[in-house]
Amino acid sequence: MGVMRLNSSVAPMGCTQAHLAMLLGVSQVTVCKSLANHPGISKETRDKVHRLAKKLRYRPNASARVMREQRFGTIALLQSSEPSRSILIPSLLAGIHAALRADDMHLLLAALPDDQLTNSDYVPKILSEWSCDGLLINYNAGIPQRMVKLIADFQIPAIWINSQQPSHCVYPNDVEGGRVATEHLLQLGHRRIAYVDYTFGEKCPYPVHYSTHDRFGGYSQAMAAAGLEPWMIRSPVGPPPDPILEFTRSWLTAENRPSAVVTYNIGTAKPIVVMATALIGLEWPRQLALVTFDSRCANDMGISLTTMVLPEFAMGVEAVRMLMRGIADRHAELPSKAFSLQLAPGVTT
Repeated sequence: MGVMRLNSSVAPMGCTQAHLAMLLGVSQVTVCKSLANHPGISKETRDKVHRLAKKLRYRPNASARVMREQRFGTIALLQSSEPSRSILIPSLLAGIHAALRADDMHLLLAALPDDQLTNSDYVPKILSEWSCDGLLINYNAGIPQRMVKLIADFQIPAIWINSQQPSHCVYPNDVEGGRVATEHLLQLGHRRIAYVDYTFGEKCPYPVHYSTHDRFGGYSQAMAAAGLEPWMIRSPVGPPPDPILEFTRSWLTAENRPSAVVTYNIGTAKPIVVMATALIGLEWPRQLALVTFDSRCANDMGISLTTMVLPEFAMGVEAVRMLMRGIADRHAELPSKAFSLQLAPGVTT
């Protein structure tokens, strides 16, 4: 097989498969199959094609592939322009990337300006133009109904993450998580178990994630099954940095304080740990036990907190797999999938 000699220090502008075929003296089909590691091409030929492609810094023409395959090889992750409505956990993103790599797909990030979605004439470019194969929608709270309608109208394959939808979604089973957390404390002999949530005050002026209700619901189920009354502790002033430490001190030092608490998230757990450990000197878990919720085992406060770990990585992987099924068959039935949380014991129980 004849090879045309080329100055290796200079690569042709926009090197193509046709260039490689010409220089190697083979057909473009051979080059294409070699780059795809097709078993019908000899190893010697494949190696020569790969070596020259690397030498000339050949990059596949994505536009040509789109025209040929009618696929972009790209998934868009749709976020809100309001950060609190689209919290993106690193482990969730890692799961998405892992699944996309397995399918040789790319990720595109798109943020929708929520304030403009109320304008009936405004249609986001990511929805109006064909620029990706499907959508992963990471809206956690306050989902704009017009966005839901636009996605349905444009018939874009889409999977919702961390949102409870009738179908096409993945989410944590927070009711089960709240129940398991409480049962863990009950099995340790606790009866004075309170549920603590500092994410909003007694009156909430903004949309909240469904988990704020579901975790408390699971806790309440476990308490009722044990013949106990639910006990909610919620700040009257709202989330930190309001005077939350003083509020925490007030119930931790009360005569009838709880012996154990389930906290909605790590943000609620932190002021309790600070007050109980540093300012009051309670001993874990003899004088106070605690279970919280987080995307990993919470141990960044000097002690490891017993944690209900959210299945973010697994949800990211499954969201991509589910979306790929929806892209392959737009009429496929894609039931919603709820993921169990895992209890990671720490020194607080």
